[in-house]
Amino acid sequence: MARRRVRMWCTSPQFGVVLVRPNQLIELATPRATSNAPAIRAQVNSSQLTPRAETTSHWRCHAKLSADRFATVTTTDVERRHTLCWGTLRHLTLTELIGVADRTGFAAVTASVVQHGSEIRERASYLTDLCRTAGVRVECVEPVISPLPGLRERNTVAEQLRVFLDHDADDVIECAVLLEAQSVNIAHFLGTPHDLEDLSLSVSTIAANAGQHGLITTVEFIPGTGIASLNDVVQVIATSPQPNLRVLIDAWHLSKAGLSPNDLERVPPGLIHAVQLCDTSDSPSNNTSVFSHRQLPGQGSLLLQDIVGVALRNNPMVDLQVEVFNDDLPRMLAPDAIATAARASLDELV
Repeated sequence: MARRRVRMWCTSPQFGVVLVRPNQLIELATPRATSNAPAIRAQVNSSQLTPRAETTSHWRCHAKLSADRFATVTTTDVERRHTLCWGTLRHLTLTELIGVADRTGFAAVTASVVQHGSEIRERASYLTDLCRTAGVRVECVEPVISPLPGLRERNTVAEQLRVFLDHDADDVIECAVLLEAQSVNIAHFLGTPHDLEDLSLSVSTIAANAGQHGLITTVEFIPGTGIASLNDVVQVIATSPQPNLRVLIDAWHLSKAGLSPNDLERVPPGLIHAVQLCDTSDSPSNNTSVFSHRQLPGQGSLLLQDIVGVALRNNPMVDLQVEVFNDDLPRMLAPDAIATAARASLDELV
């Protein structure tokens, strides 16, 4: 039977994109699955596949799942989730980014409320129609920074970064809903070391608000901030009652924290929702911009293949994202050339 691309639809929130066939068995598990929480199996019947809209090829699977369940399947059944992050081509509009993703084989893009917020609010209907036509989804809108506690005072932040403090969680969630995105991402970027319990309460509140709109809420750790380590981000999620919280791993931050791919084995099964991939350079850029320190995957020394391997074992539906903040690249290569190289690097990794 022909496969149809469907979005796993839970009561709230929705998780993942998988390829299923009518009457195919899929495996379901709690996000914090343990040996004491065995997998559940559910039948996907033809009658359970219904179109989301007449203009789209996406279908919903109305399996009877509770809100804290998500789908896991074998890798042969998973549509590889390759995402082009806004930061890799941060000089483009979201309209342009979706076009590049379509032409270069990416399944999704991420969006920035800072970079694209006005465009999203003014052209939301056009953007969602464009995504449907192109077969490109918006995976994530970010970053959620405010109202996290422990942020630096505005006058102590580099001038080009102050704009990140001008948008709060409600702004990000609003844009994610308008774009029919799957997730929002919390980052204590521009934050300082802070009481983790206080941060956990704030993260939980944001996740609850996002969950009301069917959004996954990922949290990434950034060395030097209040959520500075892998242990910190796992603890923040473990202490929250919100079932839509997940971990986002940034390979750059993993390296800066002095961690190895094997350290990711400590993350509870199913909790890694996305991995942002880039590489390091042995030759520092002459550009003084804070956005010129990363390289395309495969052009440096990070153990990216090992990172991806652990992430896929944790969650076969993990979203693999190319996030390369490097203002030198657009001066040397056209957007499609950058994206093509990024897409090829993902194929090498998986």
